[in-house]
Amino acid sequence: MWIAFATAALLISFFVGKLSAEARSKEREIRLMQRRLARNDRLASLVTLSAGAAHEMATPLATIAVTAKEMENDAAVRLRDKRMQEDAELIRSQVERCRLILARRRITY
Repeated sequence: MWIAFATAALLISFFVGKLSAEARSKEREIRLMQRRLARNDRLASLVTLSAGAAHEMATPLATIAVTAKEMENDAAVRLRDKRMQEDAELIRSQVERCRLILARRRITY
């Protein structure tokens, strides 16, 4: 009877130890998954923020482009100011460059 009791106690402690080790292993996996999920959430927030910023930048760029085009037309037609016309062309080309950069970044999201 004592041998059966000792054998049962050994088997029970062996299986409890196995279950405890498995529980710790699962707990580590859960913590790792939670960290990955948190990192992915932060990354998604960053992507959303940058997409919003790109969208917000598009409106002022469009206004600058329209104003530069009007300046260019006024400089060419009414004022006949070549320097002002060149400056307006430079502004428009830089606005177009910004638009291309924003469009390229939007695609990568």
